[in-house]
Amino acid sequence: MTRNTSPILSIIVRRFDHKHKDAIMQSLDELQKVAAEQPGYLGSHNELKENNKHFELINAFAFETPWALKKWQNLDDRKKCLDKLDKHPQGATLVTEINELASLVTPRSAIRKHETVAILIFWIFLLSKVSQYISNFVFPPSFSPTLLSFIIIACNVLLISYVFLPWSINLLEKIKFLFVRQN
Repeated sequence: MTRNTSPILSIIVRRFDHKHKDAIMQSLDELQKVAAEQPGYLGSHNELKENNKHFELINAFAFETPWALKKWQNLDDRKKCLDKLDKHPQGATLVTEINELASLVTPRSAIRKHETVAILIFWIFLLSKVSQYISNFVFPPSFSPTLLSFIIIACNVLLISYVFLPWSINLLEKIKFLFVRQN
């Protein structure tokens, strides 16, 4: 996914009687397995709300691009799974609030603050050592220590901000996504 883009969401909302819960959940599981095989699939989130008479199921699928979503919507296996879901009697949905979907809305939401801090500490430590080592070979001993410190800090800030931190976060997101997909 490119930077500064948000996933494209496909949201399915179903309302059904308690007696259909097992069949609905089995159909939903099949639907999620089909989705997981699609290019551009980023993940999904389910929320099941229960009241005395029925269940309301909200399922959000996240895709990388509008084209990936369109391909998903036109997929025959998806249509077969939705036909299975539609076989069960449904009423009008009453859901007014969809919780916990914010994690699918922004691509950076999967990375927590402490993970970003850990990445920053790693790069600051590593680059300070490497840049100090390189500066000993590049700059003459008579070079101003204050100016040398300024150059090293400026280079490190630029490298971390625009190269290493975005690259590391992207890599961590991919690792986390692969780990979640395998479980």
